[in-house]
Amino acid sequence: MSNYGTTNFSAGQLNQYSGLGLAVCDVDEGTGCGDPLHQIDNSGDIDFVLFQFYVNDVLTAIDPASIVINPYRVWDKDVSYFVGNSNGNLTSLNLGTLGMGARMDDNDPGATINTNPRTVTLGGGIGNALLFDARLPGNNADGDIDRFKIESLTINTVETPEPTTFGMAGLALAGLGLLRRRVRS
Repeated sequence: MSNYGTTNFSAGQLNQYSGLGLAVCDVDEGTGCGDPLHQIDNSGDIDFVLFQFYVNDVLTAIDPASIVINPYRVWDKDVSYFVGNSNGNLTSLNLGTLGMGARMDDNDPGATINTNPRTVTLGGGIGNALLFDARLPGNNADGDIDRFKIESLTINTVETPEPTTFGMAGLALAGLGLLRRRVRS
């Protein structure tokens, strides 16, 4: 998507090209989606990858920990990402109407353009989705083309207490309140 602020998302093709990692072939690349050189980039249209997290077919909150990206050539590796909740239907949305958490930017430390893989530590909250892309313009972006494939993603699960746990905790708090009230009498 070229006008990233107001243009709606459009579907692309996510693939593991040559076993080197996940990359995107967007709608403007036409029939060339078999090319193993595809990457996630911010040259022309901006390529986004949406990860959604399910447990037993139910969208589930996670805490994203880190992602490993690799340029597989000499490229800059700055990223932008959003953590939040999404139902997965992005085609009627754009970044202004996305409704996920705040935009997070992470520039490659040392600002060196090289062939080395990079581990990006993810922050930005807990949600059922991670929207990840090459560095978006603005917010002091360096203007270099960022390109990479996603090699791995590490997440932390978020444990939600069972409903019975909430009830027991409520009873315990009520019991403490009664105990406190009796002591004061």
